[in-house]
Order: sequence, then structure tokens, then C-alpha cells
Amino acid sequence: MKRLILLGASEEGISAAHACGYHVIVIERPKKSISEKVTALAEAIYFADIWDTDAAHKVVEKIFSQYEDIKLILSFTELGLETAAYLSERYNLKTNPFETVRQTRNKNLMRNAFASHDDLKLQTFCGKADRLPEKISGLLPMIIKPNDGFGSQNVAYIKNQSDWEKWLRTHAQSKLEWILEPFIEGPEFSVETVSSEGTHTVLGITEKETSGMPNFIETGHIVPALLETEQKQQIEKIVKKALTVLGVQYGPGHVEVKWDVVKKRPVVIEAHTRPGGDFIPFLHFLSSGLNQYELGILSFEGKLNLDMQPQHTKFSQVKFFMLEEGRLSGLELRSSVPEPVVEWKIAYQVGEHIPGSRDSFTRGGYIIASSDSKALVAKAIDDFYSRIVWKIDKI
Repeated sequence: MKRLILLGASEEGISAAHACGYHVIVIERPKKSISEKVTALAEAIYFADIWDTDAAHKVVEKIFSQYEDIKLILSFTELGLETAAYLSERYNLKTNPFETVRQTRNKNLMRNAFASHDDLKLQTFCGKADRLPEKISGLLPMIIKPNDGFGSQNVAYIKNQSDWEKWLRTHAQSKLEWILEPFIEGPEFSVETVSSEGTHTVLGITEKETSGMPNFIETGHIVPALLETEQKQQIEKIVKKALTVLGVQYGPGHVEVKWDVVKKRPVVIEAHTRPGGDFIPFLHFLSSGLNQYELGILSFEGKLNLDMQPQHTKFSQVKFFMLEEGRLSGLELRSSVPEPVVEWKIAYQVGEHIPGSRDSFTRGGYIIASSDSKALVAKAIDDFYSRIVWKIDKI
């Protein structure tokens, strides 16, 4: 019997581990709700702050004293990635190096790792607000975001010196560390990968839709991205190089890229040693049949076909509801759901307060559709959305 410790009660992660033949022991944050699916599949569930290495280590010590054949300690959750790498090194289990994971969680460390590579480096500034330069007029426009942030939280577009001075005044007392980097004009993509023993395979490229300036909240994703052959090859090449430079050895990867329309080249924005959020792995599964979670687990066992050539036979898309702040006083879905729609959810119930879509965590729900026609998928999503009648009372 082989067992796996999973930091964070990821439904996709535990289902994949179960499919790969593992008995799964889950560690989750206290008071975090756990789905019935996780409860049904987990051999045991423990509670600890998964971002706290000492707290998680105490629980892992207890698990090792009670169970045999612990083969892996993994996390598919942002807050558990560093802890999983740290504990894996302590117990001599296969893992991405802790320093590698730390570089992907800390944007400034990632930029430092890229600094000696012309095709990866960017001129950036990092620090608390009172440590950032007061004058950046020659570098504009730029993007400012938390150095360890995720989920499009607190992202701002800085167009001119006046914008910058206003941002500095507004955030003068902030305790966060920020990173200031050039704004790249062009479309956004993410590249989904899996690595094994330092070799990287691209599973597909996702076209990303955002709310645009000033917060760039992700509003939807389309799989596969339709790209010219040369464009696709350049993106895949730079992503593999970035993963190599960072020292990624195993598991799933999610690398965010922009295509610089001025310089006509891909620019790596962020890299992660986990699957993407926002249903991106599910979209790729619908389109290609490949399960990034399962492949990520198999990558640690050396059972991965690194020469696979993923074939996307369908187009899959997710669209998120972007709602204004107010009280949801009425909600109605008129007529039936179009056939290409495979899943949908509305995040708020009648009577609840909607905070407004400020980041990835405050969106109002989603629609997912899949078909062999990109146009049909887009039409199905638009038709579905038009059948929802919202009544939101502004405050």
C-alpha cells in the first residue's frame, strides 16, 4: 500500500491521487470546509495551518508514526506549496527544491533568478511602498502588485507619474511588499505543463480574458489558444527555459505569459509549481482528455511519457460573472441550459450582499462550455448568460 500526504483538501488532487493508486491523508487549515468528495476518498484528515511549516511538521510527524509507506508530500494549493517542499526535503522524498518553490511564490526572487537571461529578465523594483522610487516617469506604463500575491488581488495599472504619486500616497502605510514591473502590451496566455526529472512537457496553452485596466481581473479562459505555429513554438520554448532556470524538477506547472506586440516576443510574467486555477486544468481535460493532476503525480514516479503530443479535439471555455456591488434581490434562469454548457454556478443567493467583483475571489459565478466549434461554445455561453435575469439593488 502506498500513501500520499496532501496539504490542502483539493478535490481534483485527491481524486487524481486515488486514481493513481494512492491512499491519501489530507492536512487542511482549521475551520476550512471540506467537501463530501474529499471526506469519502481520504484515508484520514488532519488539521493544521498548511502555510506554517512548524505546525504542519508536527502533524506530519504524527502521521509518519502511525502510517507506513508514505511516498509523497504534495500540495496543489498555493498556500501549501512551500510547506510541502520543505517537509519533503526533511523526509527525503521526491520534490521540487524548496528554494525553487520559494522563487515561484516570491515574484522578486523569480525576477532575480531570471536576471542573467536576456529573454527572461525585466527591470523591476521591489519593496514596501516607502522604499519604492518616487519617480518612474521614464519607465511607464507599469504594473504594481503584491510580491507574494495571487488571485489578481490588489493589482494596479500605473499609466503616468500622477497615477504613481497617488498610488504611493494611498499605500504609504501598507505593510505589504510590492513589485513594480513594466506593463507589457499584448494578449495574455497561460501555459500548462508537467515536469519529470527536470524535463518539461507542455500540455497546452490557454487564452486568457481579463477585465483590463486597472485591475486585470481574469474574466474567462479559452482552450486551446489559437496561435500561429511560430508564436506557439516561441511561447513553449521560453516557458521550458523558465522552468529550467527556476530548477523545477517534478509536477504540474502553470506559467503566465504575455505576447509583447511591440517586440513580437513572449514575456514570462509568473511561474507556479501547481496547476492553474479558474478551472483551467478542467478545460484542458475537456479538450484533450489529459488530467494535469494525475500526470503531475505520475511525474514523481517516472511513469510519465515525456514525448506525448497533446491533441485538443474540442474547444472549452469558462466565463465568470462580473457583478457590481449591491444586494441580490432577484434571480431567475429563463428556459433550458444550452447543450454545450457542461457546468455552471451562481455564487450568491437571493438576499445576499454582493461585494462587487474586485478580484478572483469576489466574482459572481461561472459558466463552462465545451464543443468541437469555438464559435458554438462562445454562442452557448452568451445565450446562457442572456437567460439569467439578475436584480441587484445598489447600496
